[in-house]
Amino acid sequence: TDIVACVGANVNISVNQITGGIYNWTDNGASIPVTGNTINVNVLPGVQGISVIVTDPNNCKAKDSVSVSGIPIPVVSINDTSVCSGQSVTINGTPINFNAIKAYNPVYSWSKNHILLNNKGSGLQINTPGMYALSVSAGNCVGTDSMNFTLNPLPVAGLSESVKFCPDTIPSVLLTAGPAQSYIWQPSGETTQSILVNYPGYYSVTLTNQFNCSASGKTEVREICPPRLFVGNAFSPNKDGINDLFNVYGVHIGKYRLLIFNRWGEIIYESTDIHVSWDGYYKGELMPIGVYPWIITYEGDSPEYLGPYQLQGSVTVVK
Repeated sequence: TDIVACVGANVNISVNQITGGIYNWTDNGASIPVTGNTINVNVLPGVQGISVIVTDPNNCKAKDSVSVSGIPIPVVSINDTSVCSGQSVTINGTPINFNAIKAYNPVYSWSKNHILLNNKGSGLQINTPGMYALSVSAGNCVGTDSMNFTLNPLPVAGLSESVKFCPDTIPSVLLTAGPAQSYIWQPSGETTQSILVNYPGYYSVTLTNQFNCSASGKTEVREICPPRLFVGNAFSPNKDGINDLFNVYGVHIGKYRLLIFNRWGEIIYESTDIHVSWDGYYKGELMPIGVYPWIITYEGDSPEYLGPYQLQGSVTVVK
């Protein structure tokens, strides 16, 4: 009966023992130095024709032969692999000697942590850590290998969603990213862990750690200041170009309303635009020298200082 075995295996081949018989063995025509009725054959790739001629004491001869077909053992090689957390990788389990075993329709069997997986192909996509093993069968010949798959952590940007600062009191704000090997900030292009920011806007950072894993974070630097008003207390509307207007100056002002009254409580001027100043006139007539009460109702330009607020005072019209 012809024999099929894995390359590298040893198979015993024997014929009936004849008392006083002489056995001449050959392997593909080459003599084998064995004279007994049993030989041990190391299986080689391809087909080996093993023949024996037996000569009995009466010089009678008989011949027999068998073919030994060697199936290469699949050479499986999968290596320990790591990727960044959240990523996946496809492991290629195609045997190195695939061309030598493809005629035997190799069968693939994957397992994770000694639990069989429902995957029969040569490739396996993985995204969870563990010990993975692959077994490839060609006939009865099996090759195996295993690998450890790990996930490397991502760096943490560590930036809050927004940062508030007021340049009126604090000229800059310090932004600090989490620990990493390298940094790149946008839009400034700086490469340090911390940067000083003087202007509002969006700032982002990309961090890369020792595993070459990267992550990004973004924060909004918001200029948030309380509203402030600066109100003059006297002016001379004589059109000499010097202090002719009653001016109100403000920073971080949202809604705004100014009311100016005469001594009888009548509203003689109203404005909702802080950039428009009173020229001292009411109904086309210049108001006389005197003191005029005013009320300003206003809001800040941010929800944190929305208000409303109210400020009262008086302005003196002089010559």
